[in-house]
Amino acid sequence: MKPILILLSLYLIALLSPVNSRATVIDNPVKSNERLIPSKLLSLSAKEFEKVTGRHLSFKEKVVFKLLKWKFRNAQHLFPDKKEEPGKYDKMAKKAMLFGIGAFVLLFIPYIGILSIPSAVLGIVLGAVSLNKVEKKTNSILGIVFGSVFIVLLFAILVAAFAIFATR
Repeated sequence: MKPILILLSLYLIALLSPVNSRATVIDNPVKSNERLIPSKLLSLSAKEFEKVTGRHLSFKEKVVFKLLKWKFRNAQHLFPDKKEEPGKYDKMAKKAMLFGIGAFVLLFIPYIGILSIPSAVLGIVLGAVSLNKVEKKTNSILGIVFGSVFIVLLFAILVAAFAIFATR
């Protein structure tokens, strides 16, 4: 049984490399220039696996294939897909921009103006976290810039106010 496990493990590893172009099947679930990733491997049945590899599996190999698929499905967290949550960081970048701009807006609203400081900090933090995770970095950069400019201007105003009141 162990040689069969080793053999099928080697086949699964071979599937992670580019697919063999000799296995020409009309309804091939995997394109010839595409690599098999574990999530695609988990979607293959034993018959589709036979078509892709171009080899007939014995009954024992089919059973082992099913067991390996089951083990991979349980350990799928080891093979995270890059497109797991496509909009998570895009939303974070938008929120960073809104918090950065919102800091300036909140400053001019009476009694709520104190919330502009946490808004600016949130804009900087969310922008920094999402900066390397998104393709379009504009919103992240705007959140960082607006938040930072607000903090710098607020600090400059506070320093000027203390300087004015200290001389009187």
